[in-house]
Amino acid sequence: SNTKADLKGIYFADSMRGWAVGKKWEKGKCCGIILLTRDGGITWKEKKGKNAEHFEEVDMIDINNAWASGETGRIFHVTSDGLWTKYDTGVSGTSNQLSFITPLEGWVSIQVKTGKQEYSARILHTTDGGNTWEGRNIDEISVITGIDFIDSKNGWITGFETKEASRLTWAIFHTADGGISWNKQYSERYTCLYNIQFIDKYNGWIMGIGKDALFGLGISYFSTTDGGLTWKKENSLYLTGSDFYFV
Repeated sequence: SNTKADLKGIYFADSMRGWAVGKKWEKGKCCGIILLTRDGGITWKEKKGKNAEHFEEVDMIDINNAWASGETGRIFHVTSDGLWTKYDTGVSGTSNQLSFITPLEGWVSIQVKTGKQEYSARILHTTDGGNTWEGRNIDEISVITGIDFIDSKNGWITGFETKEASRLTWAIFHTADGGISWNKQYSERYTCLYNIQFIDKYNGWIMGIGKDALFGLGISYFSTTDGGLTWKKENSLYLTGSDFYFV
């Protein structure tokens, strides 16, 4: 991107147009950064924020409208002409994952610190573009590392499984009622599962990083063609990554 920044999330509307978010240091201060490309990533246009928000993830409805999550429990709506709108979820924590299906309806995960080294996962839902939020705790997961909804009912999350914390287990959960209840589909020991993407009700991918990648610690990819009932795992070379997106 020709930008010296720590980029955390990426999202493309098609093969040419996409957004990326992260943070960068400038004049001794850390500030959030959002980049927009219209030529497949050859060039990027920077959309600077007015505060020191550290962006974690980005989602978009179309090329002109993107949503970004930060480390303070706030959500930002950004337009291609540089207009920023900040929304407070009302929950103190790190808003590290989000998924919008329309300009009004979306979900965001919040990592809430409950003890010295203890966390709980909470998913917030909005149907009015971020003005109001309703939340539910996810008791089975302490930290959510990925979220993706394809419609108002069906969604998937990945995260650190609370009940298996001593075994370093990550799991995939699915909801068919908009996030009211969740059912575990798959779990993996010693492999961090994150950045989940579905293109329809059946086909999806997940990125993982752990000991089973070729030549040591590296990226693994998981894919499903039956809505998550079964997952196929493929290991990569010794590589690392923050995000991926299929168009």
